[in-house]
Amino acid sequence: MSDIELKTLYAEIRQKICPENYATRTENPIVFLVGAGISVNPPCNLSIFPQMECISKLSSLQQISGDLIINRVRPEFFFQILQHHQGQERGFLPLRVLDTHYAKQRGCIICPNAIHYFLAHMLSLGHIVVSTNFDGLIEDAYYNLNGKALINDSCLIYDNELDRISKKPQDANGCLIKIHGSFYRPDGADTKDSIVTLLSQHMSNAVEHKINVIHVLRKYDWIVLGHSLRDEYDIYKVLSSTPDQFTNGIYWIKHNSDLNFSGMITKGASVFLSKWNAQPPATQSWKDVSANNMYKILHAYGDKSVLLEINTMKFIENLWKCIGLQSDSNCTNLSDDNQTMFAPCISHPDSHRLCMDMNQGCDTRLNIQNYTKSIIDEWYSSLTKVEELNISAEILQYCNKSEYDIAACNLQKRAINLEFIDSDQRLRNARLDICDAKCAYKCGQRHFQPSLINEGIEKAKNSLDVFIKQGNLDESIYTRSVLANLYRLNGNLDLAFKQESIAIQECIQLLNVKPETVDDLAESLRHLALTVMTALPDIPPLTDLSQKKELTGLLEACSNLCLLSLTIYGMRGNQRGERGSNQTSNVLGLIYLRMGEYQKANDCFSIHCNDANASRFIRESHQGYRNLGLSQLALAQEMTSDKQLHCKYCNEAISSFTNCLRCLDIRPENADIQFQWKDKSLQLNSLYNYFKCLVLCCGPKDVIARVSSWLKEYTDEVKLQQIIPKDTWHEQCRLLSILCLAEDDESTAQYYAEKVSEIYRLKWDEMLKHKFGRQNYQESRKLIQLRNLTGFDYESLKNVDVVWSGSFDVSKITTELNDVYRKVSDYLDTIR
Repeated sequence: MSDIELKTLYAEIRQKICPENYATRTENPIVFLVGAGISVNPPCNLSIFPQMECISKLSSLQQISGDLIINRVRPEFFFQILQHHQGQERGFLPLRVLDTHYAKQRGCIICPNAIHYFLAHMLSLGHIVVSTNFDGLIEDAYYNLNGKALINDSCLIYDNELDRISKKPQDANGCLIKIHGSFYRPDGADTKDSIVTLLSQHMSNAVEHKINVIHVLRKYDWIVLGHSLRDEYDIYKVLSSTPDQFTNGIYWIKHNSDLNFSGMITKGASVFLSKWNAQPPATQSWKDVSANNMYKILHAYGDKSVLLEINTMKFIENLWKCIGLQSDSNCTNLSDDNQTMFAPCISHPDSHRLCMDMNQGCDTRLNIQNYTKSIIDEWYSSLTKVEELNISAEILQYCNKSEYDIAACNLQKRAINLEFIDSDQRLRNARLDICDAKCAYKCGQRHFQPSLINEGIEKAKNSLDVFIKQGNLDESIYTRSVLANLYRLNGNLDLAFKQESIAIQECIQLLNVKPETVDDLAESLRHLALTVMTALPDIPPLTDLSQKKELTGLLEACSNLCLLSLTIYGMRGNQRGERGSNQTSNVLGLIYLRMGEYQKANDCFSIHCNDANASRFIRESHQGYRNLGLSQLALAQEMTSDKQLHCKYCNEAISSFTNCLRCLDIRPENADIQFQWKDKSLQLNSLYNYFKCLVLCCGPKDVIARVSSWLKEYTDEVKLQQIIPKDTWHEQCRLLSILCLAEDDESTAQYYAEKVSEIYRLKWDEMLKHKFGRQNYQESRKLIQLRNLTGFDYESLKNVDVVWSGSFDVSKITTELNDVYRKVSDYLDTIR
């Protein structure tokens, strides 16, 4: 990198910070986006989020890779788990390592560094600083420079203050916007209630306040310092979106720890796109997500983006020197005393030593680490053994492996045994049984095992009997939810419907005494909608118009329950992790998919994928990408008359299914990676949909051949039955039909077609009664016709009307769902 290029870049930035025309600076301020990285440099040496320090204390997790936990449980969700089990005060305690005021009260001396002083001066010049930090170091630097505190009106912390800027962006000039809150106001007032650090806070309607203010500030130039941009719920969501015509540029300062590295400039949208990894963020390491988000944002800004890799302190020193050369007195309006104070702060490479001198000899090496350790020790000593076991169990559940689900179940059972050591043994046994039942459901989702599911059902029923007799509505609601999930997994939809309906009644009954039961209500509404939807066929293929209309009405009632569920999550935030709002978006998308509303489904699944990836819920990401692929494939098949749109949706569908498989650690496009069957139920379903998409959308032939060789292994009914024990013949016909269309060898393709014909001849009556029987029969028939086999008797696959042969009263259930909707709507109207 030549000195000329660097000098040109610094001159360009200098002109934006201190333009020759002083008035234009206040008209077009620069936005400095800063994160935890700016407070790591000496003399601060401030800790980052102390998640790993807490995890290292939990003895039950010592055998689990720290990287695995960090990659699966993002900090905001980790601290939500702590607060769920410990309460707000104790669960919040580890975050005090970032509280500089509290640290000073404990005898720790923490001083601003050169970056804080630089930013404080930028505020004095009328520029804007957006910080995701909770500490008060920029405010301290401002006080030291100006001899007075930043006024409260210029330090925006709460949502109503952000709204003022959203409505009147010019009021942001000279403001420090602490977009995720702050421990204190500049005048020392306690504002800990403003801090946004829980998943439920990020995944609620309140996030719109943050999104709106970032959006209106996007019309200015941005400089990013010390920020990972893993704020996918607000800042990243805006900055990575397609800019409008009012958007200005972005300068990203990527920190390089080498003080002697002169700097490297990168420009060009195509360069950033080539560095951006399109695979699901949930499957990437937590560290890699930061770089990936950076490249995505820089690509979004196109030719208006610049990446400068350099030591951040060195960048600040060079920039200040450049600004200091300005003749305009308005750019160097510090008093002589303050200039003397500020100058050594940005000198380099001795800024650490000189900052300490300037701050009257503070020696941060003495006590920052000891202070952090003392806070974490204090937190850990506050934990009961039951809390430690339950926290460890919940963390393990998100590691996305069956063995960890079982380990989590065992930890929860240990906690129950400790908690009820001298209590009601029936209640203890009921709690133990429901732990086993939930574990059976989670394991059954990965690999369907009828005996395990049936055992889980019996244990859940036993638990429910105990809770009902004790009048324990809390436990009853949760148990009915687990039991309904097991029934649905086992195909007992009537029983699942009954349990969910009662659970909703119990939720409504409990709401007046325990308002937080509304979280259970949101979950039960979704489960009820899912149970009913699961019993229904796809609407578009139906040939009976009156039946089509009636079933559409029932699905609309289901979608209304999901919309109510999303309303609750919007008000309360996602309190449930993987059992929260993401799943409701997913179920709503499935309902729209079944109705043939493919664009609405596509929108729902897109939201689901974005939120699941941001939350690092890999199981939800897998579901979301699979269902997104289904909606895109349906749109592609609808758009065959428009070649451009057809190709667009085909490519998007292949990409979505590819990402779905990546969530299962399958890379079919890579011939060097050997495929292994593990979670067979999930893998087979996902591979089938991916393969079908490749074949119908004319995907790469080598990948089609590779996946075909894997799927052929399960064309045998006996082997397939090990994965899909119920209605195996039905899935076998679907698999054989798409293999027939893909097969190049005529005789093999004919064998597949004849096998399908034979199975349907033997299972004809069952096919006519099956929920998807007629629909999938017609699809199999169409796929085999597309293969155009010369020796096959196509008359053996005769045409049939597609009608639904369900047994329940559609009108009655629609009325019941609409009654539930009205009751819950009335309740929500009273609390909004």
